[in-house]
Amino acid sequence: MGYDSRVARAMLKLGYRIFPFEAFDRNGNLKTEAHVDFPPDVDAGLGWIVSNPLWGDLYRTLSPLAAEGVFMAGIGFLNDRVQVALFRATTSVTDARAAMNWSSAYHGTVESTLHSYAGRTYALDPTLRKVIDKARGYLPAGGQGLADPAEGGDEVTVQSDEEFAPAAEQPVPATGVSWLALGLDLLAELLVNASVRTKVLTTVAWYPPKLADEAFAGRWQPIHATLQTGTLSGHRSAHLIWNPVGLPVTWRGTEVSWKGPGLDMPADPTQWCQALRPTANCLNSPLAVPAAVQAAAT
Repeated sequence: MGYDSRVARAMLKLGYRIFPFEAFDRNGNLKTEAHVDFPPDVDAGLGWIVSNPLWGDLYRTLSPLAAEGVFMAGIGFLNDRVQVALFRATTSVTDARAAMNWSSAYHGTVESTLHSYAGRTYALDPTLRKVIDKARGYLPAGGQGLADPAEGGDEVTVQSDEEFAPAAEQPVPATGVSWLALGLDLLAELLVNASVRTKVLTTVAWYPPKLADEAFAGRWQPIHATLQTGTLSGHRSAHLIWNPVGLPVTWRGTEVSWKGPGLDMPADPTQWCQALRPTANCLNSPLAVPAAVQAAAT
């Protein structure tokens, strides 16, 4: 997967932690050997954390997304919900119909599986947080991870040069990012906030290689689709288009409600716009789906 500082900043602002798949091996264990030599007590503590069934469930369910073209992912735990954010290039699929097929499959498989985990009780020992704090002390200088904007920290300015990296107004120097630090941040989030949840809410932000105008957004089927199972307890996906460069910053389908019934999305497209581009005049940009798209989707 990739990394973009604008996406990372927006996720943190809206209550997500970055899900850095690069920080873990195929079994969900932290890749520490190439970065830092932790003392035995830290190694043992981190082992206890990643051996928890909650982490195993989450990693086994979400890690395949890295091979499906998702550029960045985030996850958060708040009140009665698990919230997931996914950023994916429109060019990572062949066309709008393929995007809709993937969106429906995600809702019916990954999101459904996460929802089946959400009602379970997991024994997480919050005192293990001190293990993570100690582990951070062994990271190389400059590898402390992404500062939380809410805490007034410095921002990491990194953009991936991968094929599906979002466009940027100006080139951003690839100064490096500590996947291990972001992995520790995510595990700390699990320890502090993870508990029994009843809802799973996913926001998917699709971004184009160049400005998505009204015609393009009108044809992009996922942003016009309502994908919801259940009400007070259930799971739901909502899709938007993010224009990394140019205006409007976001597009949404006018017929898709971002509120309820019973499953309000964690943030609406205007809030994502404000988080992704704080200096923009973030007007809501809904548009109706053309009849041709409606016919193609049936």
